[in-house]
Amino acid sequence: MRKLSETEKALIAQLTENTGIAMCDSGGAYGRNWEKNQGRTFIDEPATVLNFEKWGECFHINITHNVFHWLNERVDYDAGMTRRLKAFARRKQYEDSYWPEIVEDFAGEHGANEDSIGSVNTYNGADLLSQVLQYYHWYNRDTDVEYAAIQIHGGADVRGGYTAPKVYRVSDGLFDNARATIHCPVCRAMWDSDEGYYWHPEECSIDLSFLDEPGNVELPMGNIGREAWKLLNLSEEGYSGKQEAYKLVMLDTEEFPPQAERVRGDFYINSEGKGLCPYCLTGKLEASW
Repeated sequence: MRKLSETEKALIAQLTENTGIAMCDSGGAYGRNWEKNQGRTFIDEPATVLNFEKWGECFHINITHNVFHWLNERVDYDAGMTRRLKAFARRKQYEDSYWPEIVEDFAGEHGANEDSIGSVNTYNGADLLSQVLQYYHWYNRDTDVEYAAIQIHGGADVRGGYTAPKVYRVSDGLFDNARATIHCPVCRAMWDSDEGYYWHPEECSIDLSFLDEPGNVELPMGNIGREAWKLLNLSEEGYSGKQEAYKLVMLDTEEFPPQAERVRGDFYINSEGKGLCPYCLTGKLEASW
């Protein structure tokens, strides 16, 4: 295994940090995130997992971004600022304070304009990350550097069980945690959305009972790449932004039908919840952010 970067080490330390037992969680019965994360090799795990499933009249499109990889692409660990934040929090005036107050005052002492300090808990909106994040972000007015003091939810109940914050420099935005793209690696067809509720695991992505033709499914916000236009002999003018309906075929085996038996217009889902591209009937659909 390759040598880990300082950012990767910091993220793994947070993901495995013992956040204790919160009065409001049922971790004794169901396990806490930090306990489940022990022994995981995050660096070898897929960045995004895509899964299709049908429960009754609901067709679910489940997409989960691995929070380790998602953060690793967007932030760089700042060990010096983290040490300063810890020292700042030990001041006597903060002995009964919580992190929001501490971080806001810390940011103010480290170049932040009052109106540039913000806080986010990803649980409070559409979110596709594997674990909840709580973070406080600000811009340094002197250096124009964006910082984020990030806490990762390591408990069971979201109301408690957060790690101590570590400070990171933000190299790419942290606000697109509900964005996802489903794509075919063969014909480059893709579906894209920055609204996580399209593929939210706790919501019915597509309610089949409302469709005009039972058994057909529309994939949200259909788009197709130029290579697929050539492959399928489709015109850009007649296709851009169009939603297409397909006959949903739920297989009871992991294997897809032989190529010669695949029917254009059918959307095949195997027993593992993996989908076959309905455009080219060749590529297995993947997801990314």
